[in-house]
Amino acid sequence: CVGRDVDDRKRAEEALQQSEARMKDILNTAVAAIAYFRVYPDFSREYLYFSEGQTAIFGLTPQELLEDVSLWRERVHPEDLVNVLDPVNERVCATGTTTIEYRYHHKDGSLRWISDHLTSRWDTSENCWYATAVGIDITDRKQAERELERAKEEAESANRAKSAFLANMSHELRTPLNAILGFAQLMAQDELTPPQRQNLETINRNGEYLLKLINDVLSIAKIEANRLVLDESSFDLYALLKELEAMFVLRAQHKGIQLACVHQPAVMQYVRGDERKLRQVLTNLIDNALKFTPQGNVTLKVSQEEAAGSGQELGEVIAGPSPQPTLTVASHFLTFAVSDTGLGINTTELNDVFEAFVQSETGRKSQQGTGLGLALCRRFVQLMGGEITVKSTPNQGTTFSFTIPFKSAVMEEVAAPLNDRQVVGLAPGQPKYRILVVDDIGVNRKLMVRWLTKIGFDVQEACNGQMAVDLWQSYAPHLIWMDIRMPVMDGLQATQKIRELEQQSTEIVSQSSTPHLPTSSSPHPPNATKIIALTASVFEEERQRILAVGCDDFTGKPCPAGIVFDKMAKHLGVEYVYDDRQSQQPPSEETVAEPFSLNPGALQVMAIEWIKSLNFAACSADNRAITQLLGQIPDQHRDLKMAITQLVDDFQLEQLIELTQLAAP
Repeated sequence: CVGRDVDDRKRAEEALQQSEARMKDILNTAVAAIAYFRVYPDFSREYLYFSEGQTAIFGLTPQELLEDVSLWRERVHPEDLVNVLDPVNERVCATGTTTIEYRYHHKDGSLRWISDHLTSRWDTSENCWYATAVGIDITDRKQAERELERAKEEAESANRAKSAFLANMSHELRTPLNAILGFAQLMAQDELTPPQRQNLETINRNGEYLLKLINDVLSIAKIEANRLVLDESSFDLYALLKELEAMFVLRAQHKGIQLACVHQPAVMQYVRGDERKLRQVLTNLIDNALKFTPQGNVTLKVSQEEAAGSGQELGEVIAGPSPQPTLTVASHFLTFAVSDTGLGINTTELNDVFEAFVQSETGRKSQQGTGLGLALCRRFVQLMGGEITVKSTPNQGTTFSFTIPFKSAVMEEVAAPLNDRQVVGLAPGQPKYRILVVDDIGVNRKLMVRWLTKIGFDVQEACNGQMAVDLWQSYAPHLIWMDIRMPVMDGLQATQKIRELEQQSTEIVSQSSTPHLPTSSSPHPPNATKIIALTASVFEEERQRILAVGCDDFTGKPCPAGIVFDKMAKHLGVEYVYDDRQSQQPPSEETVAEPFSLNPGALQVMAIEWIKSLNFAACSADNRAITQLLGQIPDQHRDLKMAITQLVDDFQLEQLIELTQLAAP
C-alpha cells in the first residue's frame, strides 16, 4: 500500500509539473506582460512571477524584474508615476479590479503607452492580497486617437472657416443685389417707355436669377458646414400649389406646354412643416422640368397617406379652393411627384444627378444651370425626413418624387399672406411716423430712404451703430431699420445699447411716479422703439442672437419694398393707400389673347435665309448681328421679336440655336 501511495504521489507531482509547464508556455507566449504579486496590508509588494512578455512590452527580462523591479519603475513617465504605484494598490485592493494607462520609456528608446488591467483577491490565511497585472502595448491605439482628435480639430477649424466665409460672402453678395433689385422695383413705379420697361424687366429677371444661384451656392456651403436646420411653421398647402402654378404658367404657355399642379381631394389644406424648403424643392423640380421639356406637359401631383402607409388613390383636382378636409393631430405623409414629357435622363446617369456640380448630358448640352439644384433638393428632402427618387426614360420623360411627414394644422395658425399691392401713400389721420434707417452702405440707405419718404414717412439715416444710438436719443424714432454688420458699432451692439438706455429711462420714471402701477408683460418698456434688423446672414443662430439682444423682428437681404411696408404695418399699425388701378382695369384684348409660343413654326413667318442668318449669329454669339436681324421683323410679328429678345437677354442662345435649326434644317 505504501508503494502504491508513493506512485500516486509521483504521478500527481508529474501531472502538476506538466500543468504548470503548460500554463507557463501559455503565459509566456501571450502578447502581454503578465505579473503576479502579493500586496500586504501596508501596500508593500512582493513580486512572484513575470511572463516572457515583459521583454517585448518593457524591454526587461523576467529575471531582471524579479531581481530589481525598480528598473521598471525608473522607466515610467514621471508625470504618470503617481498614478501607477500606491493609488493602484488602494484601488485594486478596494474594488478587486482596476485599469490604468501610462507612458513608459522602452529600453529601445521609444515612448510607449501601456494599459495595465489589475485584479486581486484577499487571502485570509496569509493576510494579504494576491494580484495579477496584465499589461498590453496600446501605443498604436493612442496614436490613432491623437490622429482622430487632430482630424476632428482640423475639421472643426475648417467648418469655422467655412462659416466665416459663408457669413462674409452672404453679406458681400446680397448687399449689392439688395440695391439692384430694390432700385429696379423703385424704377418700375415710374412712367417708362416700352423699351425702358423691357430693359428694366430684363435687369430684374436676371437679378432674381443671380439671387437664386447665390442662394444655391450658400445653401451648399451651409450643408457642408453642417449649419442647415429645419424652420417649421403652419402654412396653406393649397395656396402654395396655386403660387407655384402662377409662377410658372406664363413660361409654360410661352413654350406651348401644359402645366398643372394637382392634388387628391383628401390632401389636407393646412399643414405644419418647413414651407420654405418645400417651396425651394418644388420650384427647382418644376423649373428643371420646364427647362428640359420641349413639348407636352409638366405636372406636380400631391397625394396623402396616413402614418400606416395605407393611402389610396382618390382622384385628382386642380390646385385651388376645395372643401377643407377633416384634420387630426396625427402625422401624415405627403408624396410630391413632378413629372414631365421631356428629354429624359440616360440610365447610366441616374445615380449621379443628385451630386453637387454634376449635370446630365441633357443639362450639359443646354448649357443651363450649375448642377446644384438637384443636390439641394436631395439634402432638403432628407432634412425634412424623406428621400427623393427619380425615374426616367430618354425622349419620353422624367418623374422626381419624394414622401415627407407633415402634421396637420388649422387655418388660425397660418400667417396672413403678404400684401402684394403697390403702396403709394399713408392713409390720412395717422401720426407722423419717424423712421431711422441705419446702414453703412450708402446705396442701401438711399434706397430705403427713397421708399419711405416717397409715401410720406419722416426719415433720418445713420451710417453706423454709434450714430444710430446718438440719433435715437435726439430724434426719438418710432421704428429703426437696423443693419447688423457695420463698422464702429454693429447693429447688435447698437440695439443692446438702446434697450439699456430705454430701461434706465423707465426705471427713473418709475421711481418718481405713483407706486403699485401695473407692469407691462412686454420684453421692452412701454413706447419702446421698434427695431427691425436687416441681415444677410443665412445662419439660424445669428437670427436668434438678433432677437435675443432686443430686436423686435428681422428680415433678410435683399428685402423687397412689399416686405418693408408689411413689417412696418405689423409693428406700428401703419395703414396705407394702395394703387389699385391695375386690378380695376377691364381685361384688354391683349390680356385674354392666346399667349404667344416661340417654336420652330413661329420662326417660319420669316424667310429661310433670315432664319439661317439668325442661326449663324446665335452660334457666333454675335449680339450685334442678332439685333440687326430682329430689326427686320415686321410689326405684326412683334411677339416673335420680343420672345427672341428675351432669349438673348437671358443668355439662352443654345435654345435659339436649336429653334433655328429645327425651323430651317
